[in-house]
Amino acid sequence: MFAGMSLRKVFVGVAMVILFMLAAGLPAARGQETQRQYLSGRGTDDAVAWDFFCSSGGKSGEWTTIPVPSCWDARGFGTLNYQKDTEPAEQGKYRRRFTVPPEWRGQKILIVFDGVMTDAQVSINSASAGEKHQGAFYRFSYDITKHLKFDGAENLLEVSVDKRSTNESINRAERDGDYWLFGGIFRPVWLEARPPQHIDRVAIDARADGTIAVEAFTAGAASRVEAQVMLLDGTEVGAAFTGKIADGKARADGQIDAPKTWTAETPNLYQVEVRLIDRDGKILHRIRQRFGFRTIEIRKGDGIYVNGTRVLLKGTNRHSFWPESGRALNAKISRDDVLLMKELNCNAVRMSHYPPDEHFLDACDELGLYVLDELAGWQKFYDTATGRRLIAEMIPRDVNHPSILFWDNGNEDGWNVEVDDEFHKWDPQKRAVLHPRGMFSDVQTIHYRTFDDHVKLCAGNDIFMPTEFLHGLFDGGAGAGLAEYWDVMRASKVGGGGFLWAFVDETVKRPDTGMMDTAGNRAPDGVVGPYREKEGSFYAVKEIWSPVVVRRVGGFVVENRYAFTNTSQCRFTWELRKFRGPWDGKAGHEVTAQWTQAVDVPPGGTREIVVAMPQSAKETRADAIALRVDDPNGRELWTWVWPIGAWPDATAAVAGPSQIPFGGKVRIAGPGKLIKSDWHIDADGWAVLDYAYTLDGTVDFHGVSFELPEKDIKSMRWLGEGPFRVWKNRLAGGTLGVWENFYNDTITGFDGWKYPEFKGYYSGVRWMRIETTGGPIVMELDDPSLFVQVGKPKFPGDPTPFSPTTAATQRAPRTQLSGNAWTLFPDAGLSILHAIPPIGSKFQLANTTGPQGQQNVAKGEYRGRVRFYFGEPR
Repeated sequence: MFAGMSLRKVFVGVAMVILFMLAAGLPAARGQETQRQYLSGRGTDDAVAWDFFCSSGGKSGEWTTIPVPSCWDARGFGTLNYQKDTEPAEQGKYRRRFTVPPEWRGQKILIVFDGVMTDAQVSINSASAGEKHQGAFYRFSYDITKHLKFDGAENLLEVSVDKRSTNESINRAERDGDYWLFGGIFRPVWLEARPPQHIDRVAIDARADGTIAVEAFTAGAASRVEAQVMLLDGTEVGAAFTGKIADGKARADGQIDAPKTWTAETPNLYQVEVRLIDRDGKILHRIRQRFGFRTIEIRKGDGIYVNGTRVLLKGTNRHSFWPESGRALNAKISRDDVLLMKELNCNAVRMSHYPPDEHFLDACDELGLYVLDELAGWQKFYDTATGRRLIAEMIPRDVNHPSILFWDNGNEDGWNVEVDDEFHKWDPQKRAVLHPRGMFSDVQTIHYRTFDDHVKLCAGNDIFMPTEFLHGLFDGGAGAGLAEYWDVMRASKVGGGGFLWAFVDETVKRPDTGMMDTAGNRAPDGVVGPYREKEGSFYAVKEIWSPVVVRRVGGFVVENRYAFTNTSQCRFTWELRKFRGPWDGKAGHEVTAQWTQAVDVPPGGTREIVVAMPQSAKETRADAIALRVDDPNGRELWTWVWPIGAWPDATAAVAGPSQIPFGGKVRIAGPGKLIKSDWHIDADGWAVLDYAYTLDGTVDFHGVSFELPEKDIKSMRWLGEGPFRVWKNRLAGGTLGVWENFYNDTITGFDGWKYPEFKGYYSGVRWMRIETTGGPIVMELDDPSLFVQVGKPKFPGDPTPFSPTTAATQRAPRTQLSGNAWTLFPDAGLSILHAIPPIGSKFQLANTTGPQGQQNVAKGEYRGRVRFYFGEPR
């Protein structure tokens, strides 16, 4: 071509060709990358208005606009339903006009939908893009190249969406489930341009030993693919490796020396650039894909192993959900949810009950969570042809996420066993397929076992990993009972961990009324509220699942429950604290000394440490010593606070105002016989009560009660465990401090999400100041092992009262709303109690959830002393 031309002319000619190629958007030496143009927003935070028409229900019958992505029923269109569609099911019609970049001419152009509920028929410029797509939670695309107009001409996209599918197996799998049902284009829509010869997709198998296999699926004439591993900043790692193309597929095998492996504790990510190369060595197309080096094993009768180390999965079940937008989310919500799960000390999450947004999996990869990715099917399954088709859409999108440990084939009998083998056709890693609530792939995942059954399963021969357990409801379940369940799981030789139900209260903010709708007792199951408000169980789970546990047993003992992390990578910060008193006017404490200390305990190890307190701290007066442990990323695992010595008396002098709405008559909280009730005034103006009672038998609670009208209570401040109330089987989650709560009448997860709840049982109380309409009441207890009851909480449905002496097996039936997540309280505004009741979960009475879930057995005589001061000292 360049015969007879000078070298200078050749150089200039080649440069001009390259410049022309770049200007035209054609592949030059580096090869062309896939181009993307969004027709919608990437999420709800940048949604784009499309023309919209809803066939029936709210705001129907006329063309208007709707943001995309969104769920139309969450925007006030059609009908908002839980678990069952009402008839007639709505149809939504969408229109969007767009232009195509001129440099895309000559390329293959796809339109991609990331998720549409439920049946979608797509046309471009009045021509059908292809067959109707059915199935809500899966990415699908059409080649629309031949239908497009270029040169700045406008194109018309039209989409008809039917909420209810014409495929009844899809309705059974997706729309007859225990969750909110929505309709619409709820995930992004975009155009994608690829050169005629291109890489369609890649699937990566990268192992902890550094071996990597890249499967590339190609279109058009080409010779080979070349793969180059890189750091995320583009730095090349190791040599490139190649594979020849045969029948549109190539496999390239490589080896990286000593890679940084991926785990939930060490989420090390790489990327691989895959290049499509012709016979002349020209790069035709290139794509980049993130991945991680890691190896997953199920060792039969043993456990779950990541990179050769056994792991226990500590997870929750997560719906894709936000109160105003339903299933339509954005990357920030996904990332914030993963961060919140990490704060909860989870290391895992189960996708319930469908594949999530891709940005959620991205966040799991980056921040470190093990994932169970689930094919939809809530107790019913797709027919075989549909199941295979949707797996072929689900796995290629998700296959390269290192966070995914397992695939779930449906949920709770929603397993079509005829498609079990389909997952491995698309996954070169051959990750195990689970049947949630069943035994499959050598893992028993049965749901909601009693504590006794849990003990038996943990002592069995099969790996035991319940994919749902301790079903939360309102303020019951989840953290209640977890400590004992988890101790058994940790001690088990076959324990694989477990997944609490659930992460979030799926409570919709109704677009028609603005009210928060819990769908009765079906939606408020989370350890966080709908806007991710932290409930009491959040803190209980956080403490129980902390991967570093510190106990004060004479000295201080540190237990490292991490699988891969030495505590030397964590930060141990000690503090000496002086607590504020009842007359100081505010809660909290003063830090009188602070220091850090290196602590070296290997994964799985335990050792006693000596506190390296500096001399200046030893000379500091304090009430307590506190230890905060942060993970390697600076995230608090837990803070422990231990008292130092005796507490100083909250001395007052000369009683203040006496118009306090408090009855001095003492009565027994529960059955029993009061044998002593002696009052006297001490020299500092305190009213001192010495009491005693006798009691024998099985009871929910016992102690002494006082008359304090709830209507007169304004707030309380106390030194004790806090700031949340406790149950007998949920004592974890509080820390010793001076806390302040203001009166509220919230019913957890049902009627308001004001946390902490005001009314309930409180533990470890040394003193408490209750503000009333007539002035303050300050109360001191000599025994911090007792409990204080303030107010009488309500439960949804107002469970029928029954005698506290009723045997556990004869307890009143659960109510329609409260399930078993309720318990009894003394009929009093204020009580000092020697025993408090446990709380149940949605499906289980408390007495089936372990030793701490049993009613209390009282025997003999009980004594106590409590001091009261009425008003402010003068």
